[in-house]
Formats: sequence, C-alpha cells, structure tokens
Amino acid sequence: MIYETIKALSKEKGLSINQLEKTLGLSKGSLCRIDTNRPSIDRLQRIADFFDVSLDYLMTGKEDPEKKETKLTPKDERDIEKKLSETLDQIVNGDGLMFNGEIMDERTRQLLEVSLRSTMESAKIAAKKFTPNKYKK
Repeated sequence: MIYETIKALSKEKGLSINQLEKTLGLSKGSLCRIDTNRPSIDRLQRIADFFDVSLDYLMTGKEDPEKKETKLTPKDERDIEKKLSETLDQIVNGDGLMFNGEIMDERTRQLLEVSLRSTMESAKIAAKKFTPNKYKK
C-alpha cells in the first residue's frame, strides 16, 4: 500500500523509483520492499516531507478530510468584497466612525478594511468547514 502511494507521488513529480531512492539517499530497491520491511517512522516522515504530504496520506493513500485546507472560491471572494464594500460605506458615509472626536483618517480606514477582510475570510472558511455539503449552495 505505501509503495503504491510512493509510486504514484513519484510519477506526479516525474521521478522514477530509482531516482527517488537516489535523491533521498536510500539504498537501491529499498522502496520496492517498503511494504514488507517495516520502515522506521523517520524514514517514512522523510519521504512524506519530500512529497509535501502527511504521514497518514503516505501510509493510506487517503487524505484526512479534517486536515484538508479549505479555500475560498471566486464566488466567496466576490461576496466578501461586496459585503466589505457595503460595511465600509456604512461606516465612512453614515455618521462616520470617530476616534477621540476626530473623523477616521485614510490610514485608519485602510487598517480597518484589512482587518474586516481578514475577519470575513476567516469566518467564511470556518463556515465552510462546519457546514454539511447538503446545506451548501
């Protein structure tokens, strides 16, 4: 099982098993026998790090759904930009946000925008992680 995963990852990188063994400093044929020889965790971790995959993935060929990185779609980004624009417009053009009796300056407005964008992106990603697929639109 581990060998099949390594073989597939090597193919993706355009490496033969022999080239991979040489790159990792392993003896020739050691990867072919990896399923039967019980390699050390250190060796498996070195292989996983080389391919930038988790140890779980290397051993099972399956990524843990909990560990998958959730990314924003272009629609999510457009929604965030729209909501951010509306929010900033209400703050700036409404009664205005005041600090110590002074109207917010441009630098403070930019900092507020960056902070709000970051918060909205984090909230959107958190919602994606915890919303079952059947409720997603």
